Amino acid sequence: MRIRQVISDYIAKSLLTTHGDMLVRGASALERLATTTMGRWLKTNGAGAVPSWTQDLGGASVKGDLITRGTNICERIAAVAVGQVLKSAGVGEKPVWGTDRAELTTKGDITVRGDTGPVVLHAVFIDQVLKSNGVGEKPVWGVHHSELTTEGDMIVRGALRPERMASPGTNTYLLGQGVGNKPIWTVNLGSAVTKGDFIVRGTSTVQALSAVAVGQVLKSAGVGEIPAWGADRKVTIIEIGNWDMVATVAIGVAHGLTLANIRDVSVLIRNDADNYYYPIDYHQTGDTVGGTWKVGTTELTLSRMNGALFDHTDFDSTPYNRGWVTIRYV
Repeated sequence: MRIRQVISDYIAKSLLTTHGDMLVRGASALERLATTTMGRWLKTNGAGAVPSWTQDLGGASVKGDLITRGTNICERIAAVAVGQVLKSAGVGEKPVWGTDRAELTTKGDITVRGDTGPVVLHAVFIDQVLKSNGVGEKPVWGVHHSELTTEGDMIVRGALRPERMASPGTNTYLLGQGVGNKPIWTVNLGSAVTKGDFIVRGTSTVQALSAVAVGQVLKSAGVGEIPAWGADRKVTIIEIGNWDMVATVAIGVAHGLTLANIRDVSVLIRNDADNYYYPIDYHQTGDTVGGTWKVGTTELTLSRMNGALFDHTDFDSTPYNRGWVTIRYV
């Protein structure tokens, strides 16, 4: 006995008519999904719906639109005005269009790759050049070396930009002109305009200490004070002459000076052997001072103390110059 099966599920040859046609399940039967123009995408329309061809993948309907992965599906990033840049919003977030980097605040700013990402290199004053710092380092703005034409030239910040300060002649000094002003070269540092002037540090700046008449001397006024010119202290040295210091307690030595001009006196005594010299007030620890001096209008009075160093036969020879008196005066 032969059993015949009726075939009811079949695909009609006439259903797929064109190369590229696809077969999909329709509402109740298989259906043809006709091929379409090159470059389109097959887009699902949800459960229970037939997919369809589209050129607007993720809604990208305009030339220049981009497709990105959204929360659950592909989404459109619409094309925007010329000059905007696509900026990452972080992992798991859609990128967005925006203006140039927020740091590019001034016309002429540029973006350069930094250690971890792009950084801004701000525009600078006119005529500066961008100079390489080597591989792996950011370039920097700087003055072109061609502006420094002469050995000794320097760069100084001018009103609007760095400028060349030409090297001057010899014996010239760079003098500050205050905050916000360029320094200048000058031969008159601190207003020292006359040969022989000195430069001295004043309260807050350098200043001149002018040259004065011949014969004056520069005297310190102490730490933190400006020295001053003053009269030179002259020196005269007078021989004491004969003095038997054992027999004679005191003698007078004429000085020939004006008492008011005398500023300092020292007396040096020598022994008979001429192998030791002593100041007249010499004494060893615990001993009496050897002697004293005082000055009057016409002479110095020199005295030795009884029982002290000079009251000894080492100091009694005559004729013999007993020593010297040194007087400093003005």
